[in-house]
This record gives sequence, C-alpha cells and structure tokens, in this order.
Amino acid sequence: MNKTVSLFLTTVLLMGCSSASIKKHNIHLNQLIAVNDLKADVDYTHNKIKQLHPDLYRYISKNELDLKFDSLKATIRKPMNSAAFYKKVSPTVAAIRQGHTYAFAPTKILDKKRNQSSYQKRDRTTFSI
Repeated sequence: MNKTVSLFLTTVLLMGCSSASIKKHNIHLNQLIAVNDLKADVDYTHNKIKQLHPDLYRYISKNELDLKFDSLKATIRKPMNSAAFYKKVSPTVAAIRQGHTYAFAPTKILDKKRNQSSYQKRDRTTFSI
C-alpha cells in the first residue's frame, strides 16, 4: 500500500514539473547570451574536445584546430541566442572531420498537448502515388 501511494505521488509530482521545465527551456532558446559567456562556452567546448576525443589530430593539425577556435572566439562580438551560436560553433566542430563529433542544434520542446496535435495533423495527411 505504501509503495503504491508513494509511486502515485512521485508520478503526479514529476508530471507537474515537466510543463514548467519545458516552458523554461523554450524561453531560454530565445534569450540573448552575453559575449563573455559565449566565449567561455567556446573555451569549454575546445577543452572538452581536447580532453575526450580519442584521436583528435588525425585529420586536422593541432595548430589549425587551435586557430579555428581562436578565430571563432574573435568573431563573437555581440550577444546572440543559442541558435545563432550553434550556427557559428558547428562548422568549427565539424572541421575535426570525424563523423562521430558534432554539435547538437537547440530545439524547441513541445508539451504533450501540442505534440499530440502535431501527430494528429500528420496522420490526416494522405499521400497518393
């Protein structure tokens, strides 16, 4: 009995928190990020790639990669949102030229109601061959 009640309360709590976190995430996508924070993110990305990539300098030299990251930092002159930052950082990450290394694009998360309505719209569409 206790397990059932605690499972139910946990489920209700998690369902209530999800819509608030979705709204918070989607609002964050459009907010402008300060220049210093963007440059810190570039440094973080560069350091993590150097730390974690198994064979980083197979297709690009160390000097060339360092130059690309330095050039990227130099082009960041004004605040931007996460989508614009992704468009700037992804070519630099892709310059490593190894298929398993890439940056994820920021995406908007849909709540359950909007997600279901988008599926219903797609189901009504018929294709003829």
